[in-house]
Formats: sequence, structure tokens, C-alpha cells
Amino acid sequence: MKTELFKRGSYNVILVDWTWGNGPNYTESAENTKVVGRQISVLIRNIMMQTGVSPDNFHLIGHSLGAHIAGFAGKIIKQLRRITALDPALAPFQNLTREHKLDPSDASLVDVIHTNGGTKVGEFLGDINPLGHVDFYPNGGTQQDSCKQYIVKSYLNLDFLYATISLVPRVCSHMHAVQYYKASINPRGCEFVGVECPDHGAFLSGDCPSCSGDGRNCAVMGMNHEYYNRRLDNSTLFRRFYLNTTILYPYCDNSQLNLQ
Repeated sequence: MKTELFKRGSYNVILVDWTWGNGPNYTESAENTKVVGRQISVLIRNIMMQTGVSPDNFHLIGHSLGAHIAGFAGKIIKQLRRITALDPALAPFQNLTREHKLDPSDASLVDVIHTNGGTKVGEFLGDINPLGHVDFYPNGGTQQDSCKQYIVKSYLNLDFLYATISLVPRVCSHMHAVQYYKASINPRGCEFVGVECPDHGAFLSGDCPSCSGDGRNCAVMGMNHEYYNRRLDNSTLFRRFYLNTTILYPYCDNSQLNLQ
């Protein structure tokens, strides 16, 4: 992802290595998210003190447990510009209150991409419930059909680690939130456009309003969300957007609306 960001423009990219706290004991790793979030907040405050930049200059991106880490950092810093949550982890946050997991109040904009979302721990790795100002559900948000192609591509690229973990369907779908976001950083003439809808069934049935001329009922998923959706009212929480993707990189379905 950092490579795509550097291709796009001039960014200061900070990678968080928390392998010390993200071991085989998942319960312990989940508990450590609060510690890591606190440490990130210390780093952000130091940067602000040294440079004079405001919280509005920071965009945090986190996958799975990392999505909640970003949320914990945001709860401390207040008024971060944006948090992008990539398939936020379901367990053990599913029954916790908003103070103890990712929440829209953690940043001025919290956008979420669900790719292996569900409600049953053990069957799904991500949370299907909306957690942000805008929540995107590509292909329904539970299973991604492009995983078979991803496995083949990983083997061809000699990326055996990703190829192996991708053999588990839910793991592959869980990881695909990262792939979609990477593809959105430097889009190739196509954006991921989601249609606002109450649920996936209504989306498939065509019961939801199509994108109007001004894109009122739609939102762009990924890096360019802010650029195309400046008119969205972020005082409204948990808005659900559904979209289809293709099975091949860059996954964007051009049959949907390209917002201007």
C-alpha cells in the first residue's frame, strides 16, 4: 500500500510494527490494541508539537484489529481527519459499547470496507455491522469471489505466504479489503461506486435508488472518497453502500456510475 501512496503523490507514510503484541494468542492481541492505539496517539501528539500540524492532517488506515487500533488512537487525539477501517475485526468487539471499539466519533470521517463481515465468531473474521459514517459492502460484504484468482496470482508472484493463507476462504475475503483499498489509490479510469441501500438483498433486487445525476445516493469507496463525496453530511452515521466488483485486479466494475 505504501508503494501505491508514493506513486500517487507526496505523503509522509508511517508504518506501525506491532508484531510484539500481535502473536498467536488472539485474545491477548485484541487486548493489546488499546496499548498500540495509545502509543500511536503519543507519536501523533509529538509530531503535532514538533511541526505545528493539526489532527486534521492525519489519516489512519487499519485492517482487522488494526481498524480498532486506529479507533483507540482517535479516541485519545480527537478530531483526526480520517480513519479508514478495512474489514474491522469481529471478535472480541462484537458486544462491546462504542467506547471500546471503532466508532464514528473517532475521526471527522470514518469510512469502513466490509469484506468478510458477519455476526458469528468462528464463521467470520470481520464485523458486518456498520461502524463508521459510511460503510461499504462490496459483493455483500461477506465473501469475495475474486479470491480464487488472487491465490493463483500470489503463486505466480512467488508470494507463497499470501497464497497459503488465501486458501482459507474467509481469510482471503478478510484480506481483500486491503486489496480493494490498494486498487483505489491509483484508479485506472474507474472508481468503486456504492449505492446507498438498507441491505444486500434490496441492492440485488434493484429496490434502491440508482445514482442520480449529482450522485446523491452514491459514494465512492476507497482513497478518493473525500474527493468525490464532499457533500455527504457526516452528521449522519452508519450509512450503508453496496457495490459489485470484478474478480480481476483492479476489481472495479465500470458498469456502475463514474462520478464526475
